[in-house]
Amino acid sequence: MITGTIRSPSDFEEGDFRKFAPRFSEENFPKNLELVDHIGAIAKKKGVTASQLTLAWILAQGPDFIPIPGTTVISRLEENMGALKITLTSEEEKEIRAACENATVHGGRYPEAFAKALFADTPALSAAEKADQKSNLVVQDTASANNLL
Repeated sequence: MITGTIRSPSDFEEGDFRKFAPRFSEENFPKNLELVDHIGAIAKKKGVTASQLTLAWILAQGPDFIPIPGTTVISRLEENMGALKITLTSEEEKEIRAACENATVHGGRYPEAFAKALFADTPALSAAEKADQKSNLVVQDTASANNLL
């Protein structure tokens, strides 16, 4: 969506999961394009793509921020790598942050029918699993201590 090439749910290929996600519904899609268009306008002023600008902004947040863009197309990977050459001014960083903070995301990420599968309690460990886990921790701690010596 951030590339700006997809402008409506009808642009998704048949079978694309996003056709079922509330965020990409006919009702919500145009509302969610507002942020995409704002980022696109900033990118255009800078002479870069919206994807590059977004990745550069994430990278500018600090060394502990690592963007993980998804793509299935080599040309998009090459485009994304261009973000490494972009330096943002503090004003540009602030403008992008303000655009993100002022944006309202419309529609859920997943269809409601999927909601029950999103969160689950971890099953309790059996006594044997607890003992195994404890012995593994002791082995790891011993190995770590040996590495320090």
